[in-house]
Amino acid sequence: MDVGRLRALRELSVRKTMAAVAEALYVSPSAVSQRVRGLEERLGAVLILRGQPCQPTELGQRLCAHIAAVRLLEANLAPQVQPAGALPVTLKIAANSDSLASWLAPALVDFAQRSGLLVELVVDDEAHTADRLRSGEVVAAITSDSRPVQGCRTTRLGALRYLACA
Repeated sequence: MDVGRLRALRELSVRKTMAAVAEALYVSPSAVSQRVRGLEERLGAVLILRGQPCQPTELGQRLCAHIAAVRLLEANLAPQVQPAGALPVTLKIAANSDSLASWLAPALVDFAQRSGLLVELVVDDEAHTADRLRSGEVVAAITSDSRPVQGCRTTRLGALRYLACA
């Protein structure tokens, strides 16, 4: 599959409008639309529900997860093989609001500065974040489930102690 078309699809799923994607990719909105339409024609399926905002279909979401995984693999290659002007890789992570409100935000800032990667958060209950990982919507999850998702590994980050207050 054409990487340029997949990239346009991924950006459209994030930025939600043809104009915003066109600005990010330095092309016209028509070019963005043509790239997505070409991918849809090749696959014989609708990938984006056009509207305000644009929304990916289920297959569109799966392709977006695929291109995110490919970009992550590319980022693991030596910097010498990265194309000039390549956009930073974004990791989509599912996390619960308690972690985000306490320890996660500073940890993600430190991670992003050290790695050069961007982080996009999907906030959900810790009992459901592993499901988002299973579906391919995210590449990592802060979860209360200690069992690894197939194809993933678990790393114990610690435990939060709650203090009931009235």
